[in-house]
Amino acid sequence: MRNLRDYLDDLIGYHCEVVRSSNSALVGIGGKIVDETRNMVYIGSGRRVRAVPKGVVTLKISKPGREVYLKGPLLCYRPEDRLKESRRIERNLRRGGGVNGN
Repeated sequence: MRNLRDYLDDLIGYHCEVVRSSNSALVGIGGKIVDETRNMVYIGSGRRVRAVPKGVVTLKISKPGREVYLKGPLLCYRPEDRLKESRRIERNLRRGGGVNGN
């Protein structure tokens, strides 16, 4: 099972890369996470900031000393509400799926 704490952490400031997506144009987008909303993560590289929908991607997040793979559908909450939704996220992690168990 993935670490629940990784899903509850604030993601802004970490380097990330889109490693899997139902939209092939999003795969390979990488850079520093500069902002996050309920359904989007904003990834900046150079002068450009790309908006990536969380619901269709798997992100590789580089944390100090390790890399973490996070399923975007489990991140589809406002960052400040993810802690409140930790039980729901944990249940879906155990099932191995996204928000709806997929």
